[in-house]
Amino acid sequence: MRFERSDKSRLSQFLVQRCMPVLGMGAFDALTNIEFSSFLRWYVVVELHVPAYTKCFYCTYEMLEENMIKLGMGAFDGGDGFKLWHMTYVLV
Repeated sequence: MRFERSDKSRLSQFLVQRCMPVLGMGAFDALTNIEFSSFLRWYVVVELHVPAYTKCFYCTYEMLEENMIKLGMGAFDGGDGFKLWHMTYVLV
């Protein structure tokens, strides 16, 4: 993502979209997406400390956070997307 021309690049949008579970998805697949979300979140957080790329990675972090909070996954966290977002923080 460092070499993308835009802060909200297609690559970061694609990665954030891959983190989102799809309705009708099995429990294992949904948990795999949560695990991927957690890894992506930590990767982005680590890269936030590189001044040249802070803006780019912060945009990705915001997209991921907004989507996870909006999602709310129902069956996994009682519909609380904020709780889901914090779950990705401690998963790894």
